[in-house]
Amino acid sequence: MSIYQHSRVVALRKKQSREAAELYDQFLRLHPDLDGYVNHDDWTPEENLAFREFTSMVSQRHKEEQRALVDELGGKLSPLSRFELAEFMH
Repeated sequence: MSIYQHSRVVALRKKQSREAAELYDQFLRLHPDLDGYVNHDDWTPEENLAFREFTSMVSQRHKEEQRALVDELGGKLSPLSRFELAEFMH
C-alpha cells in the first residue's frame, strides 16, 4: 500500500480539501465580481495573483502538514510533493 493510501493521510487530505473549499468560498465572497464556479479563464492575472496570495499561507501549511505526516508514518514524499515543498521554501 502506498503511503498516500494510509487512512491518516486520506483523512488529512479530506480535512484540507474542506478547508481549501471554505477558503475559496471566502475569497469569492470578498470578490463578488468574479465567477468562481466555472473555469478561471476570465480572471485577470491580477485576480489570479490575489487568489494565490490569499491562499498561500494555508497552502503552505497544508503541504507542511502532509510532509510531517508522511515523515511520521515512515514514508517518502512523491517527487511532485518534494518539488511543491521546495517551491514554498523559497
